[in-house]
Amino acid sequence: MEYTEEEWIIDERFPQNEPALIIIKADNEIIFSFEDSSLSYKKARKKAEFIVAAVNACKKINPDNPIAVAEILPDLLDACKAQHEAIDRLFARLIEKEENFFPSKSGQPWTAIIKGNQVIARVERKKK
Repeated sequence: MEYTEEEWIIDERFPQNEPALIIIKADNEIIFSFEDSSLSYKKARKKAEFIVAAVNACKKINPDNPIAVAEILPDLLDACKAQHEAIDRLFARLIEKEENFFPSKSGQPWTAIIKGNQVIARVERKKK
């Protein structure tokens, strides 16, 4: 399957239509459109924004196969958590062996654990 090179966007030609008409475009072509009389324009647009954000994020990681990215995301989060736990345990062992060891002064390993924490927190953040 070929994927469009351009980012997906929401076509703004039909703002506030009722029933909701949403068109998603890329490379100046319609990728997807839907009309739903059961949704308000605002709700339909939120759904379209979700689709566009997900597709564009996956395409940013792997432009040739964004579906592979979408399919692997749960595994990536699990791997990130496992690596975080492993680094944390290694820090604990180093602290036991060397009382002057401070994880926050370890450089790259500390930076990696901070980045991992931030990613996990962003993914698991509840919508307000």
